[in-house]
Amino acid sequence: VADGGVRLRGDGGAVTLNGLAQGFAVDRVASALRAHRVEHALVDTGEIGGLGASREGDPWRVGIQHPRRPDAYISVAHLDGRCLATSGDYATSFTDDFSRHHILDPATGASPPRFASVTIAAGSGVEADMLSTAAFVMGPDDGLDLIAHTPGADALCVLKDGQMMATEGFPMASRRGDVR
Repeated sequence: VADGGVRLRGDGGAVTLNGLAQGFAVDRVASALRAHRVEHALVDTGEIGGLGASREGDPWRVGIQHPRRPDAYISVAHLDGRCLATSGDYATSFTDDFSRHHILDPATGASPPRFASVTIAAGSGVEADMLSTAAFVMGPDDGLDLIAHTPGADALCVLKDGQMMATEGFPMASRRGDVR
């Protein structure tokens, strides 16, 4: 649009802030809390970040959503000074089999076929959010290679068949096994 805005044509179109905005918001909220001398807080903007420790003095623990059961977690992770972001086909799916959803591969215009979810632990919310989407689109081989070559980043991935894959440094407190 000439005025720099965005317009959607037709009915049913929507724009979400899932790309990087939620990770950006985690970083900004954490920064504001630090500026106000808040030492311990859990920040949830759709992506997760933590300051300090829980009331018990332990690292913050957060559940990672099961991609097929809305009432269950696939794992619990410790926030080890990093932020967590998840990209999943379940968040906004247009088909019952999750084959068409809100994450699109820019090279094909289609939803990537391999992952059900990708959770990234990284040094900032923006980095975690960006990497979760990028790895999801790239698929298991290239996506995990990207994470392996990104200092301070780790991944927990769930394939469409329920198989889980995790990098060695992912801060898992517990794991549920395959999520079929």
